[in-house]
Amino acid sequence: MWRPKLPQISAPAVADQKHTIQILDLHNKIICHEFPLGRDVTDGQAVFVCGDDASGSVFAVTSTRKVWRFAEKDIETKLDELVKRNLYSTGIALARANGCDANVISSLYQRYGDHLYEKGNFEDAVAQYIRTIGHVRLSPS
Repeated sequence: MWRPKLPQISAPAVADQKHTIQILDLHNKIICHEFPLGRDVTDGQAVFVCGDDASGSVFAVTSTRKVWRFAEKDIETKLDELVKRNLYSTGIALARANGCDANVISSLYQRYGDHLYEKGNFEDAVAQYIRTIGHVRLSPS
């Protein structure tokens, strides 16, 4: 069952920075989303954040009456976004934590190996390819 991620409001450390809302995944130890509030919140104004288990959403309401709804994306979208950012290890950990099947995880290892190979890191690429044995079809030469 999905639990809303822990929302956190960050006050700016420097006067010219903006306030932000961060959605954290404590299990995987990553920042899922960081949303700048911009001029909608200034020092001394309140932001109320609550989660809704029924819809799987997190809502943020400011004292200026702005409302944002944050909804969790499906696992395929999350994995695609992590791969686009070359965060393969995080994607693999997320896939395992969400019970994805071996073919999905092997595909991530293969893509990670391809990424490392393209960077010239052949030894680590081979280590990733070894993890795909028995799951990924070989392409004909």
